[in-house]
Amino acid sequence: MSIIYLLIIGVLDCRKLTVRAAGNLVGEDYSYISKIRNAQLSKFTLDRLVRISNKLGCHVKMTVTKMETTSS
Repeated sequence: MSIIYLLIIGVLDCRKLTVRAAGNLVGEDYSYISKIRNAQLSKFTLDRLVRISNKLGCHVKMTVTKMETTSS
């Protein structure tokens, strides 16, 4: 999640968006964008952060692989 968080913050900074403007842009209450800005991510799911980043114009691609286990 931290990579997506950094991506969102980077877009907000690059576009010089206030939390209110960003909230309007992505359809979220500005208080949620403020929580992202302040790294208070405990209330956010990965899905929600991906949705927000998509609305900011970012494409998120994830790959899930099975971990290999070692036997002792």
